[in-house]
Amino acid sequence: SSLSSRIMSERSNSDLFFLGVAGAIAATSAFYALKKHQAEEPQTKDTVETETSSSNISSVQAASLGHAVIERLCGHYHLKAREATTSEQAFAYLDKVLSLTSLSTSLPQGQDLVASLSFFLTRVNSFLSCDGSRLFLVDEDHGGLKLFMSTYFGDRSVGSLAHNSLAMKSFKKTETVVVGDLKQAKESSYALMDVPYQDADSPSDDKQQAADVCSTVLVPVRDSWTQKVWGVLQACDQSTNHFDTEAVCVLELLAFIAGNLVNEFHVREETTVAVQQAEALKKAATILSSEMDGDGVVARILNICYEIVPSERVALFLVDEKTQELELRVSKDAKGIRMPMTMGVAGHSACSGEIVNVKNVYTDPRFNPMVDKQTGFHSRSMLCIPIRDPTGDKVVAVIQAVNRLGSEVFSRKDELILQSITLSAAIALQKSNLYMSALREKRRNGALLDMVKSLSTKDDLDKLVKCILTFSRKILECERVMLYFVDLLKQEVWSRESDVIPTGIRLPLGKGIAGYVAATGNTYRTDNASADPQFARDLDTVLGSHTRNVLCVAIRDKRGVVQAVLEASNKEGSNFNPEDEAILHALSEEVSIRLENKRYDVIYEKALVDMRRDSDEDDDEWASSANIKSILSLYTSAEALMQKHGKPVIYAKENRLEGHAEIVTAPTQPLGSPIILNGKATPIQDWSFDVFALSDEDQHTLFREILSQLELTSRFNLESARVSGFFSAVKRNYRPNPYHNFHHALSVFHVSYLIVSTTKALDLLTSLDKLGTVIAALGHDVDHPGNNNMFEINSASLLAVRYNDQSVLENHHAATLFHILQNEENNILSSLVHDQQGKEVRKSVIAAILATDMAHHAEHTQRIASMVGLKGFSKDRKDDRQLLMNTIVHSADISGQILPPELGMKWSEMVTTEFKAQAERERAAGIPVTPFMDNLVDRVSLAHTQLSFCDYIVAPLWLPMSDLFPELKVCIDNLNRNRALFQQIIDEAAMKRRSSRQLQ
Repeated sequence: SSLSSRIMSERSNSDLFFLGVAGAIAATSAFYALKKHQAEEPQTKDTVETETSSSNISSVQAASLGHAVIERLCGHYHLKAREATTSEQAFAYLDKVLSLTSLSTSLPQGQDLVASLSFFLTRVNSFLSCDGSRLFLVDEDHGGLKLFMSTYFGDRSVGSLAHNSLAMKSFKKTETVVVGDLKQAKESSYALMDVPYQDADSPSDDKQQAADVCSTVLVPVRDSWTQKVWGVLQACDQSTNHFDTEAVCVLELLAFIAGNLVNEFHVREETTVAVQQAEALKKAATILSSEMDGDGVVARILNICYEIVPSERVALFLVDEKTQELELRVSKDAKGIRMPMTMGVAGHSACSGEIVNVKNVYTDPRFNPMVDKQTGFHSRSMLCIPIRDPTGDKVVAVIQAVNRLGSEVFSRKDELILQSITLSAAIALQKSNLYMSALREKRRNGALLDMVKSLSTKDDLDKLVKCILTFSRKILECERVMLYFVDLLKQEVWSRESDVIPTGIRLPLGKGIAGYVAATGNTYRTDNASADPQFARDLDTVLGSHTRNVLCVAIRDKRGVVQAVLEASNKEGSNFNPEDEAILHALSEEVSIRLENKRYDVIYEKALVDMRRDSDEDDDEWASSANIKSILSLYTSAEALMQKHGKPVIYAKENRLEGHAEIVTAPTQPLGSPIILNGKATPIQDWSFDVFALSDEDQHTLFREILSQLELTSRFNLESARVSGFFSAVKRNYRPNPYHNFHHALSVFHVSYLIVSTTKALDLLTSLDKLGTVIAALGHDVDHPGNNNMFEINSASLLAVRYNDQSVLENHHAATLFHILQNEENNILSSLVHDQQGKEVRKSVIAAILATDMAHHAEHTQRIASMVGLKGFSKDRKDDRQLLMNTIVHSADISGQILPPELGMKWSEMVTTEFKAQAERERAAGIPVTPFMDNLVDRVSLAHTQLSFCDYIVAPLWLPMSDLFPELKVCIDNLNRNRALFQQIIDEAAMKRRSSRQLQ
């Protein structure tokens, strides 16, 4: 400014004037060279303040001008000023230098980056005399360049990403790109994405203006301190070669100014975030350090999150390593919800350990809408922050914020602020866990010690039970504790009589929470009993109470069999938690030993209770030794009970009674021996055995010989006349259906024999089990009508009404079979040594037939798949043996495709014929036609149906069966051969269709 004043006074002396203008420009260049040198040297605070005061331009602003660019620009203007012919020309160059150097001080000050850059772009147009300018900035969310701002008239591309464009080229290579004529340049198509455009509503002259853009220059936007590339600055003009060397140099200088503006804004933002992080960290450390209770720590963490990042909902998910689940510990409208760790956005954050910021959750495939559905809340945006343990090794929790208040989405700033409290939260959670574990241990040990002391003095069942209930209720701080005993023979759980419940409570296994725990052995906890489908609501009527929450655990004996169930309800002031589960499990382990020692007392009391309930006689009559004997003979431990109570109990064994009718049978053949069929020795322990080739006489022979080879005839003295009568009666009661006919029954019978006789099942099943298995196999579909259960239900048949739509045909088959057995001529079971054996066989046969209901196929398959290597199987447990019997009969029932292809195809054709017949009956009756039974018009449709049957029905059952019993691998080979045959039919048909289309 001083030089300018002196120069103006010497305007008459042209030599001095031009020399002065050139000197002013040179002085400006020297000044910025000095600034560049000072910027590179370490500076003290006093030095910076002195320079700022003397030059009225801060060191940051000076550096932002880009020293190298200014030196080059000043050199250019120096030469131009020396070559000027008039004072106006010379002063124009000096004005340009002064205008450029003062631009950074004239920009709007404050926090608004948009306002500063908007003013800046208007100055760009002025300096370069161009039609418009555009600024691209890095989009961190999408990893590219986004058009941030444009001064080009009518430009509608603001906000769009620049992918394959000159802007990306300039950005990636950090170099200036100049195109003098876009229409002629080789890179014209490459540059088109950088040309501003208008939408369909723009005036036609605007569109022409966009189309007439000819020249452009693009410069990387960098700040002079970090040299980081923040984006690209672009100038556009409709004339060709508009931008000369001076314009490019000016734009490069302006790009440094823009870069420093962006950098300063980010520095301010980072400083603000850092301050907020420090405040959040201080607040978290202060608030969380004084809290030890688990629920209290969680509540305080959420309160801090609501304060530092205001959101509609904040939830905390805790990681359960044992179950690999996330537990929604608490939120405003939900609590205790559990989900797999692999599910939902929070699950992804927990598994990956990454921050997840979702702008629209319903477009994100990871989002699990389950919580929204349960609570009625609508999530929009979501931010999940993983909390790692203090060592950083593993994720222990996830903070989930939903729907940012005051904004549509969560920002990077929100991520950093929430992340800042995770270490304090992790430490607080760890301290709380340690404290609660110590407290729980102390509480549990104290309770167990008191219980042990008390139980050791209780040698009476009544006192023992009262002690268990009293201590459990006290320790768990709940309103009620119930002890249910398990009666496996009657398939029920029962509670003892008391003043509160004079008649006690009985529940079938699987019904109610207690029945479910008894049947599965799984712990069950619910916070809302009235809404829980497993809860038996009629219990509240019996007990005269309202059950809010329930915790139920199984009590196992030494063998691992569930012998009783402890059910606690109505936790005082809250819901049951994992700590309560651990305590109740510890109590159940201690109680288990005591109850097992009292098992005979339990058996005896149950017998008396059953007799009292079922008898109308007086006490002396119903308690007579004869009646008690008939009850207690069901138990294998009856001898010990007889010794304790002095009652004359008879223990039934598997031998025949004295004086039973003599039975003449053929000598037992060794297992697997060929038998005489159609006049020649025929192997029957063969998977290619063809039941279709048997005459009526041969069918009888097969049945008799299999009973003989399994040693059932000799073991149970089966009378040959009754064996023949039973076989003939069952055969007569099979209808001539295309598939569910007597050939199917005989095949299932034979396959069941193959499984039993060729695998370890032969040793795992008792003789009674084998007898029940073959009887169930032969009679499992007796009097089958040729349609499935759904047809019966949809048509409201008499059978469906009779059996309440539950396993309709299976119930009918079992009932028909035992109706046949009621005829003495057909009663193959009449020679059993004791009625109890007959009842046991009846029970196992019914269970095996009911297990053939395909509605239970998936559940049955899962149970078999879980028995890897027969893990947990015990021959001493009736339930385990019954599961094996059920599996054998059910597997045999769907065995058509594990037989050789020549048999497999025949069974496929037969079942397809029956499917077609049912579809026609459904259509005639006006009920829904079963989709897979409809339109079975040719071998291709048959192949499609059977291939699906192989893949989705047969394989899921027979594969785990072959794992359990490796001898069945031949069946898997046959299954693969049948699959290949069906696939070949499908492929050949597809090839014919393609050939036909090509000919057309």
